[in-house]
Amino acid sequence: MRISGLALVVLALGHMLIMHVLVSLAGQEVDFALVNSRWGTPFWRFYDGLLLVLAMLHGINGARTVISDLVGRGGIRSALLLLLAVVAVLWIALGLAVIIFFQPTPV
Repeated sequence: MRISGLALVVLALGHMLIMHVLVSLAGQEVDFALVNSRWGTPFWRFYDGLLLVLAMLHGINGARTVISDLVGRGGIRSALLLLLAVVAVLWIALGLAVIIFFQPTPV
């Protein structure tokens, strides 16, 4: 949790700086054309994929801890943890599929 949290701080601050400060200072908007040009390079796909995976795992681990603390042992706890795992896998797979299979088009 601590390592992924630290990595998330660096990645998220970098993302915010680049996408919302530097892009605005350059007089651009965050739109499809900007994302299209960014995801034309493997570096940005890896960066965004890493940010997605770390954020999801960090959040899911926190939710797992909350469930474990608040729900007593038994079937409901197991069902909630299973549901959490299924949702996590689906969201990570869907997000990575978008990043991996996105086809940049020439603007």
